[in-house]
Amino acid sequence: DGNIPDGFTFLKYSTDTLLWTALKVQEETGDVIFRGFNASETEGGLALETERRIYRSNVLGEKKEYLEPGKLSVRGCGIFTAGLEKKDGKSNTPL
Repeated sequence: DGNIPDGFTFLKYSTDTLLWTALKVQEETGDVIFRGFNASETEGGLALETERRIYRSNVLGEKKEYLEPGKLSVRGCGIFTAGLEKKDGKSNTPL
């Protein structure tokens, strides 16, 4: 509820080949799911910057491993899915 301030952001990303395809809130946990597709046949890079804890996920939104912020690699023609834990850190699903 309420207004979102001008210039609000909770996620910054930069990439050389990844196309952003989805951003949604996972109903079961309240985590934000970020998904992209590497449009290149070669490995590409992705930098995520957020205050939230980041984990690699699958298309079902399941946690696979926690990721360090910074440059991540995405295989050629691959789908990359990451979860951003709820800001309070009280995600409903353990790793």
